[in-house]
Amino acid sequence: MNDILAEEATKQLSSLKAASILNNECFDCTLKNPQWCSVNLGLYLCLDCAGKHRQYGVTISFVRSLSLDSWNTKYINSMAQGGNHKAKEFFTKHGALKDNKVNYHDPVVLRYKAHLKALVDKAHPDTTLVQKTSPPVDALDQMLLQAKKEENREEKKEIQTVQPKATTRTVTFNNKNNSKSSYY
Repeated sequence: MNDILAEEATKQLSSLKAASILNNECFDCTLKNPQWCSVNLGLYLCLDCAGKHRQYGVTISFVRSLSLDSWNTKYINSMAQGGNHKAKEFFTKHGALKDNKVNYHDPVVLRYKAHLKALVDKAHPDTTLVQKTSPPVDALDQMLLQAKKEENREEKKEIQTVQPKATTRTVTFNNKNNSKSSYY
């Protein structure tokens, strides 16, 4: 993946941001002059909303700073194909935008993310990071979680079988009458 020089990336992102009035405000809260992006959703965000997007996790929203982070051609192409206006149109058309708010766990958001990725891959096939045969991230996460559960089950079995069995000790001593006594 080609990393773009910071100066060149800043120029390209500024140009893309200026291409639409809606890109000059945070997609979530409409604060002016957003300095962050959700790359895989093609959204421009303010610092506070970018923090919320980071909490959603990268499977939902992959956040980058317009000026502080490094950018590669794939990220810039994603922002070129996306933008606040296109996202708003898509979410409105598919019923994910309610009271100007988006539930980012809604399946419509995942469809938009896939739609945007397909646009980027079609327009710029040389920037595709993931092979077409790779499982979706969610499926991969599920496979890893299942493997971890099975591993934990095996560890519990080993712990149960390795635990020593109770042993008895016999103590023999002589008492005053010179008779032997045993305790178990």
